[in-house]
Amino acid sequence: MSMFQFSGRSVSATVCLLVLLAGSGCGGDKEVVAGPADATSSSPDTGELDSQIVSDVPVAVDTQPVDTSVPDVKSACEKQSDCPEQQCDVLTGQCVACLFDYHCDKGLTCLAQTCEKPTPCLGDKVCLSKGGVCNLEANACVDCNGDADCGEGTVCKLNSCVPASKACKSSKDCAELDQVCDQQSGSCVDCQLDTDCSAETYCADGMCIPDICTKGQTKCKSVTVLQVCNGAGSAYNDLECEADAEACDEGECKKVICQPGEKVCDGVYVKECSARGVDLSISASCTADETCQSGSCLPHICDPGEQKCSSKGVATCADDGLSWVDSLCSSKETCVADAGAATAKCEPHICTPNLPTCDGNAYSICSDDGLNKKIINDCTKLSDGGPGVCLSGACVANSCNAGDKGCAGLATTTCVAGKWQTKSCGPKETCAAGKCVPVSCVPKEIYCDLNVIKLCSPNGDTAKFVKDCASESKPGKPRGCKGGICVDLDCMPGATSCSADNNSVETCKATGFGKVAQQCAAQQTCVTGACKALICTSGQVYCKGNDVMKCDATGTATQKLSTCPKGKICGKGACLNQLCNPGQTQCGDIFGANAGKLETCSADGMAWNASPCASGSACDDGSCKTVICKPTSSICQGSDVMQCNAVGTSFVKKQTCLKTQVCNEGACKTPICKKGVSTCGAGAQSGKLLTCAQSELAWLESSCPAGTICYGGGCKQVLCKMGELGCQGTKQVSCGNNGTSWVPKVDCATNKQVCSEGACKSPICSKGSSSCGVGTQAGALLTCSADQLKWLESKCPVGTTCFSGACKQVVCSMGENSCVGDSVVTCADDGTSWTPSTDCAANKQTCVGGICKSKQCKAGEVQCAGTTVITCNTTGTGWVTQNW
Repeated sequence: MSMFQFSGRSVSATVCLLVLLAGSGCGGDKEVVAGPADATSSSPDTGELDSQIVSDVPVAVDTQPVDTSVPDVKSACEKQSDCPEQQCDVLTGQCVACLFDYHCDKGLTCLAQTCEKPTPCLGDKVCLSKGGVCNLEANACVDCNGDADCGEGTVCKLNSCVPASKACKSSKDCAELDQVCDQQSGSCVDCQLDTDCSAETYCADGMCIPDICTKGQTKCKSVTVLQVCNGAGSAYNDLECEADAEACDEGECKKVICQPGEKVCDGVYVKECSARGVDLSISASCTADETCQSGSCLPHICDPGEQKCSSKGVATCADDGLSWVDSLCSSKETCVADAGAATAKCEPHICTPNLPTCDGNAYSICSDDGLNKKIINDCTKLSDGGPGVCLSGACVANSCNAGDKGCAGLATTTCVAGKWQTKSCGPKETCAAGKCVPVSCVPKEIYCDLNVIKLCSPNGDTAKFVKDCASESKPGKPRGCKGGICVDLDCMPGATSCSADNNSVETCKATGFGKVAQQCAAQQTCVTGACKALICTSGQVYCKGNDVMKCDATGTATQKLSTCPKGKICGKGACLNQLCNPGQTQCGDIFGANAGKLETCSADGMAWNASPCASGSACDDGSCKTVICKPTSSICQGSDVMQCNAVGTSFVKKQTCLKTQVCNEGACKTPICKKGVSTCGAGAQSGKLLTCAQSELAWLESSCPAGTICYGGGCKQVLCKMGELGCQGTKQVSCGNNGTSWVPKVDCATNKQVCSEGACKSPICSKGSSSCGVGTQAGALLTCSADQLKWLESKCPVGTTCFSGACKQVVCSMGENSCVGDSVVTCADDGTSWTPSTDCAANKQTCVGGICKSKQCKAGEVQCAGTTVITCNTTGTGWVTQNW
């Protein structure tokens, strides 16, 4: 037995225990011994009581000094409204910091009506000193896990001990508590509907709980799920974003525009796709010497627009500076670069590259690029001194084959009798391929081909490029070809200007020397080198919309002088006071000529134009709207009475019904019941189930199914007959509640009895005990029945017998003797065991065949008895004759 026993968590017991630990007694001057010390223990005394001595103290003792400071004075209260910034504990009549966790700031928990950081726990011990218990699911100390953890008059709700609800039949019974009556449970609660709570709370389990979220608030649950706070603020509803097209980001479903992590270019910026693929943000900005391409800033390899010659022709640096773009020269052109100006162009060949030709009797070879000829020698006199001629690009002896033809300068050559004969071409001809052909230019003449200087060949059939005069142009001073030399142009080729009288457009000729005039059409005039339509009178001031405009000097363009301010409109080139805004609408004055009609402001804002509304509609708030109700009639919208407006096009709120009322048929009415509540009828409706109608203004009657009756507001199964007695475990129960349940009556166990057949009876045996029968039941095994009111008889198996309440194996016959070592043993009366009888060794004897015998010889000893050999037996108690 423990030295000190405490039956509960009483303050006096705790104080007494503290006094004991301090070395003082409770209620006297006698010395108190805290408990025996463990003589074998080497650990120092910690001041804690031995767990075997004080085994039923449920708390760890706090040995810190008792706080003697004056506690905070708590405000008195009778209802919640008495504690504007705290919570009213109606049981103690005091304002406290909290009753539930949700009364505390985020991250704090309510323990013993104080907001504090959660205390982790794995068992009750660490929580008891705080007046709480451990909630293993939350791994934290709480006020309670069930009603049993709370004191008298309180119940456990949301792991907090709170005053038990007051019983009620009507909300009037709860008025003093600022509560309403839940008629289904018959108790006062803080709320039954969300409207019973403040704007920032919702109703759950009869309590007003702070909103989990703001009504309509959104957040992302995942990439594909958007959560929207419901209308009560009590939970989020999940909405799926459009599959493969949208993703949830920043509380909304956004269109997916890119692959997450993908990088793209936007001008000089590198933009990276967000983690959910819904937007792009700048991740880098390219420098002036870089270009963004494929999501990266790449350095320029050339200056945009720069030119050079490539193997294919003219290579121009791309606008992004990252590559060269080839522009092919034709097979009869070669690229020529101007390194100083970073430009290049395709120049036409004057001859076939590397091809030998004849210029008269001169033998020439064309350069590799086809832009120059190099004279090798004069074929008139060959190297051997003989006469020669240049023929088909080679110096040959003046001998030939009959019929051969060629050219020698401006003459044709024909082979006659092995000799070349020449024939001059006409004055406007030249020789080509052995034929006289018309000349294309004056032989050896320098002339202009637009802006290019060319040199005619000696025979006049081709011309050689000399120079492009445009290459000599400078800003503001274009150059061109005139008389075979480069001179300043009269004008830019193709440029236009106006004649002195502005009636014609003059266009510069392609050569840049001289102009061609083109007469403008009727109602047109020339302005800055183009014929433009006359749209107004020069200097005229007029209105365009609400802008004051003025025609320019040419009559082809206008200038806005001003915009008329609000309340004024432009008219006749001036801002005039406005009657209304053009297109504005209103309903006609109900007392005027346009009553009921739609009035629209005229285009100039100076008048109202009236038009009637179509059948079935009426003018309301500046537009024709469909008539949806009878003027001044009323309907219900939730708890609001809505009244039809004067023209029947919409409803407006007339009044909001009280919390104790419902809106029905356009009026506030006092309900007779609560939605979903049911009860059992009386009188003419006796036995009927009555359920409150949706309107809460009537009871709906229904019959209970067969085998059930209406009781306690519901159809319940008939289990027994009223007054019938039965047993539930050790308890005697009686049929009650109109036969729908068993009601505990007496616990037979309190009188050490058992319940059987509806009555308390004294047991004749202990559950699970067994015995052996006597008399007529002799030899039978008797086992106590489950109800402890009778013995159940059974036979022991063959070869066994009942002894000491169990079937045991038979090992001998009653009275039989045997030996165990040097002791004589006798079979017990039940034959299930041997009982020691005589210790032969005490008399220096040994046991043989169940009797004590004296030893006569040494076992195995051999002697002669006359002519007979005798041997001592194994027990040494006699001689045995040995036959030979």
